[in-house]
Amino acid sequence: MKSSPSTPGNPGQPTASTEPRALQLRSEDVSVVVVEQYVDRVLASADYVYVLTRGGIGFAGLPGDLAGTDVFQQYIGAEN
Repeated sequence: MKSSPSTPGNPGQPTASTEPRALQLRSEDVSVVVVEQYVDRVLASADYVYVLTRGGIGFAGLPGDLAGTDVFQQYIGAEN
């Protein structure tokens, strides 16, 4: 069963998307760190990604290079 993001103090209520603000910051040439369970949303607008696994960097590179890697298959590729 997938969980949905929720607003602290108001469980079960979806949070507002941060994507519009992140895209605005991107256009201003500002780096943004995003922690997101819906990875496809981030990959669609990211220039560069890091995937943290077990306290370290499991992948660092271009979003398009992530697909097909062991990290992608183990943490992202399979639906729960």
